[in-house]
Amino acid sequence: MTHDPRARHCAERAPTRFALADTDDRSLGRLNVCLVDLCYSTRYPNLSVGYLVSAMRASDIGVSVVSPLSVGAKGFARDHTETWRDDVLRRIYFSTAPLFAQRHDSLRAIWHRMVYGRADPKIVSAVRNSLTSRTVDLLMVSTYLDQYPSVKEIGAMAQRIGVPLLVGGAMFNHPDISRAWLDIPGLVAIVGAETDFSIVRIVRDAVARKDLSARPGIFLPDGRCGPKPAPLADISRLPLPDFSDFPWENNEHRVVPIMTGRGCHWEKCLFCSDVTSVSGTSFRSRGLDSVCTELRTIRKRYGADSVVFLDMKLNSDLRVWYGVIERYQGLLPGGMWIGTVHVDRRDDNGLSPATLAMARKSGMRRISCGLETGSQRLANRMAKGADVDRMGRFLEDAKTAGISTRTTMMLGFPGETDKDLELTLRFLEQHANALDRVRIGRFKPIPGTLFDKQLARKPALFPGFSGVNWNFRYGRGSYEYVPARARNYRRMKSRILDVIHQINSRPLPDEARMFNGLM
Repeated sequence: MTHDPRARHCAERAPTRFALADTDDRSLGRLNVCLVDLCYSTRYPNLSVGYLVSAMRASDIGVSVVSPLSVGAKGFARDHTETWRDDVLRRIYFSTAPLFAQRHDSLRAIWHRMVYGRADPKIVSAVRNSLTSRTVDLLMVSTYLDQYPSVKEIGAMAQRIGVPLLVGGAMFNHPDISRAWLDIPGLVAIVGAETDFSIVRIVRDAVARKDLSARPGIFLPDGRCGPKPAPLADISRLPLPDFSDFPWENNEHRVVPIMTGRGCHWEKCLFCSDVTSVSGTSFRSRGLDSVCTELRTIRKRYGADSVVFLDMKLNSDLRVWYGVIERYQGLLPGGMWIGTVHVDRRDDNGLSPATLAMARKSGMRRISCGLETGSQRLANRMAKGADVDRMGRFLEDAKTAGISTRTTMMLGFPGETDKDLELTLRFLEQHANALDRVRIGRFKPIPGTLFDKQLARKPALFPGFSGVNWNFRYGRGSYEYVPARARNYRRMKSRILDVIHQINSRPLPDEARMFNGLM
């Protein structure tokens, strides 16, 4: 990996954080912001955007929100009932036969250009209408890395109109990634920090064209950047997010996102990019009282009683986990909820059969966890902090309790052998009836992860794994893993894909269907 020498300055810790009290300058008058939310993957509001909208409106900044769902896009259903077509496409995607392995990256690049290679015309048109139909002082874009073409075209349009642009997103705290986006036209700054308590000041300074280089997590078009931001210390002070702009009428079910904490209590998995993202670098809990206060408002504000908990691991803070189970029905009678947990090695990880039965009575209808592999050796190599046998018992217990189960898996982690795949196959066959959905992916090296750092320091730890060719603009790397080409490896992998397709071809339980596409 190559690094710009300026990254050393960017990595210095910010000595302080900015608070809501830092928002009293009204010299600019009432400002109007157009906030573009480029999240295509869900059928519920973007929680991060909701926090920003809430903070700005509380400071009398006018905000209009443009999102894919507001212009007719449909939420992505990740866990639909599969057909033969899904099976065929998955086998092509996972193929490591020599003919495919040599062309996989080039084929993926072609596919990526076809799907993401141009701006979304509906979004661009909606932003144009927003910028030309009213006075807009600042354009803000919250984006994933795959939306670069849309952001670039939106930026060029804003530049022609004369509206400054701020860009932010979960991965922009990585200097190499942010620098790869600094060519966006009209850009004032890229923001790679938790700005829940400082966004108003940043907005006012950006409109006034003040120097933002001292702000933590800021990257400027001229190459300067602010110090590395410290994680927000007291997230119990977060305001209630504002989802009033979300097109609720376009969704059959009203499901509201909420997060009880940021980060992950384990935060050691080598492959995980969530724990290196803007809000994931340190585990912090909001506390039970703050969470319950928010739950109490959901029905009145949005006419909803069902919730998706977006925590990386909802059982990170056991006091909150047990408290949600105990209080949910008292706060939202008849409501249902889903979440993701870590089946870790703590003596009490909150996932006993009795607790899962109580969670079901409390309204929990779907639970997700990261299996990744059925091989304990490989799980240890990944630093999963999980016991495979305990994972199997958890899945069976959750199914017995009446909670729909979903797990994520990974193929191709460096060091994986056909023996590891055989153990994974055995695990899936043993627990197939306890699994409603398995979402499987190829291992992807991502900048800034613990894997990235280990590979840079000691590449010998990953024999058979070629050096990574990083594409920082899209936050991914291409590579070769030679052992995956072996005939027996490919045979075992094919059998795993057979079992996964059989599991995913079954219809979801009725009560889990309303949450399809939300995890």
